[in-house]
Amino acid sequence: MSGTRDIHLRRHTALRQRPDGSAYGDALGFDIVSDSGAYLSYHFDGAAFTVCGWYDPARYDGHVMIRGTSLAYYPAGSTAPEAVVDAGEPFMNSGIHDFEHHPATPAEAMARAALTAQALAQAFPGYQLSRYAISGWGDWAEADYVRIEEGYLTIKRTPWQAGAGLTSEMDMMSLPLSARLLERLKTEPVESLIDASGWGDTFLTEDAFDPSLVPVTDEVIHSDLQQHGLVLMTQSDEGTRRVQVVCEDAQGGYDVDVRTPPLPQNTSLDLFHEGDGELQIEWGGSTREGYVCYERTVDGIWRLSYAAQMTEMYPLVRFITDYRCGMNTMRNASASAT
Repeated sequence: MSGTRDIHLRRHTALRQRPDGSAYGDALGFDIVSDSGAYLSYHFDGAAFTVCGWYDPARYDGHVMIRGTSLAYYPAGSTAPEAVVDAGEPFMNSGIHDFEHHPATPAEAMARAALTAQALAQAFPGYQLSRYAISGWGDWAEADYVRIEEGYLTIKRTPWQAGAGLTSEMDMMSLPLSARLLERLKTEPVESLIDASGWGDTFLTEDAFDPSLVPVTDEVIHSDLQQHGLVLMTQSDEGTRRVQVVCEDAQGGYDVDVRTPPLPQNTSLDLFHEGDGELQIEWGGSTREGYVCYERTVDGIWRLSYAAQMTEMYPLVRFITDYRCGMNTMRNASASAT
């Protein structure tokens, strides 16, 4: 536990009063007391020992009592709470068992309550909350949204911080969906067909986008919808793998902006580590024989930023040279000079 170097346990008694004046009713509970005098109270709920409140005199002159998913704040000497804040179920599984990171005051609790999934679901009218994740201490959250309008998909990714609210906002490139996917979205949950998080394949089904508008005919192995384009790992009928990046053109249509030379057959995108404006590519499957990363600069060029070869199976220098030139020249004729 952080925030203390010296702690001891103190057993409850059956007659010991809780902040609201009621008795604990048994002697199974205990406090974890820090050297500062602050303590966390635990009680047995019939299945396990769980946090039921805390006292932190350096941060709040009173006691805090947990009621379900709510936090009740009792000023010193009072059996009536000055504030009761519903922090939500995810918060109950977060950092309330830590001396430093629990919300010590009603204001801190209300700031974290503003990060519940129910609250963030209302943040952007016209968008549906697709993914929600709260931090281990409950003081920040990630919320990803989708909007499908006139057959086009837009994804919005947002981080939130307790007390500060929305800290940034990223809108991915709008993309026309296929008629098949639009039909399935009428009866199936969005999150089962589209992953808005950016941590994996954006599309969890085949034939996701409209082929009459998006000029990619090869089989899609991996898909990553980013702000400035749709990054794809594709495979032809002959088994040739390439990275292709689809971008919007000046007329509002879609073009393949990048199409690499043929890649090793077992090449894949590392979507877990790939961020917006990045291409992270590995080959060799579980043996991971090589790895390269490209970053999109403000002038729209993808440039090599990192490369590593784990074995001698592929001539990495030649591969990177061909790959880099292939990507850059597909984007801009002058890029071959770089």
